[in-house]
Amino acid sequence: MKDIYFKEQLFTIEGALSVYDGNDFTQPWRIDHNRKQLFPYLNDDFQGGACSGVRITFESDCTLLAIDIVETHESDTGFHDVMLIDLVIDGKLIETLPINKGKGIYDFTKLPKGLKHIELWLDHAYPVKFTKLLINDNAIMKKSESPKYRWVHYGSSISHSVRAKTPSTIWPGIVALRENIHVTNLGFGGNCILDPIIGYEMSKLKADIFTLKLGINVHGGRLNIRSFEPCIIGLIETLRQKHIYTPILLISPIVAPGYEDTKGLSEMSLSDMREILQLVVKNYNNLGDENIYYVNGLEIMGQEGLKYMPDDVHPDGDGQFVMADNFIKNIINKYFIR
Repeated sequence: MKDIYFKEQLFTIEGALSVYDGNDFTQPWRIDHNRKQLFPYLNDDFQGGACSGVRITFESDCTLLAIDIVETHESDTGFHDVMLIDLVIDGKLIETLPINKGKGIYDFTKLPKGLKHIELWLDHAYPVKFTKLLINDNAIMKKSESPKYRWVHYGSSISHSVRAKTPSTIWPGIVALRENIHVTNLGFGGNCILDPIIGYEMSKLKADIFTLKLGINVHGGRLNIRSFEPCIIGLIETLRQKHIYTPILLISPIVAPGYEDTKGLSEMSLSDMREILQLVVKNYNNLGDENIYYVNGLEIMGQEGLKYMPDDVHPDGDGQFVMADNFIKNIINKYFIR
């Protein structure tokens, strides 16, 4: 088999904001790794370094494919114990490969013959550091075209989706693959605090639509009733500096029974947050910006979804598909103009 390195530019890494490519390994990041110190609380391997929605993409006629992994990770959470990589071919999940035997080469075994669009969806909960891909000697590899419609999403652990069963079955991934959309998923577990630097990074991306799923992470007081609305406005204004007409969807929290009508240290309940998000959209619309929309998160996951939320906050592996179905029905078909 022959070695293929990132520097050869025969494959791309999609869904990442930056890529570290050194002599020792290649690692995608969902922040700007060259300025990690400007991303407090997001600059470790399990936030900005976790590869939720990140995939290696290329076209190839290879029947043998492998990846050389530098390190592996495990946990005892009970819902994501070992690293995984999904092999997706022509938009369909073909194989999920456990990365659980330490550093070394891991082989995919279910590649059909012929030229195909290949995506390796990297583990959604852990950092992925690799040195190279390997394909059979007589195979070709070349960059492939990504879907033209580009969706940039910002959210919390509910969007980070570490409870998904595999990397490509995070709910944003399910949506992207079904609808042939390019997704950049900036879901950060416990850390959707409307950081200004995230708004700045999002504004630099090519985007046909932004979705901002806001609220749940500030219930406990990291923002409060005084700062929540101004921070939403600041995030929108940052995006509008470079995306004057791009649709922006403000999505309120999905169902969470313990927080719906209970005010946290933020002095807000989730019901209060929904009203604030609606007010922000109304004010922008009244000022002439008709490309900002409000979506009630309960349309994506309401009371009927609680059976898929063991902790009453986070959808489980099956719940990812419920969220994806509802997102397509209530958002994609209404707001994503392609």
